[in-house]
Amino acid sequence: MRDYGVRSVDQLVEMGISHAEVKWRASQGELVRVCRGWYALPFAYENAVRALRAGGRLGCLSGCQLYGLWVPHHSELHVAYCRGVSPVQRPGIHLHPARKAYPPEAVWPLEDCLVQAARYHDAETALILVESALNKKMLSEVGAQDVVSQLSVKRRNGMRFMSEAES
Repeated sequence: MRDYGVRSVDQLVEMGISHAEVKWRASQGELVRVCRGWYALPFAYENAVRALRAGGRLGCLSGCQLYGLWVPHHSELHVAYCRGVSPVQRPGIHLHPARKAYPPEAVWPLEDCLVQAARYHDAETALILVESALNKKMLSEVGAQDVVSQLSVKRRNGMRFMSEAES
């Protein structure tokens, strides 16, 4: 797993750092409070920090890009948030509702990012991302089928039409 330099309080406690020590380290500048329950280390990935401050986790196209997939050009940071959360709309941030509980990390897992991109962007973008993940051996054929199976029938049909047109 990649280290984004962002830790939840629970993760810090699991590492053996007490709540009091977290506060002390924050007062010394070793940790920066990002939002309730989250702290950043000095080397933290800024987009993960921005996503947390917006009330979600880095996902969708921005998550796919972070994982190293070829992603069509986009200028906004894509942040996915969960039900019951009131995300903070900020300039340069594109918010997507997620259909799953938050992951324990500041970045959604790759398959979740792919599903988000397929749900909220066109079929061509989704196919490009899935193909990129397959080519980089970051996703298996079964994983690709799982991503597609989580989409609506209309979205699945759009992706099937696009892939048949390429053949």
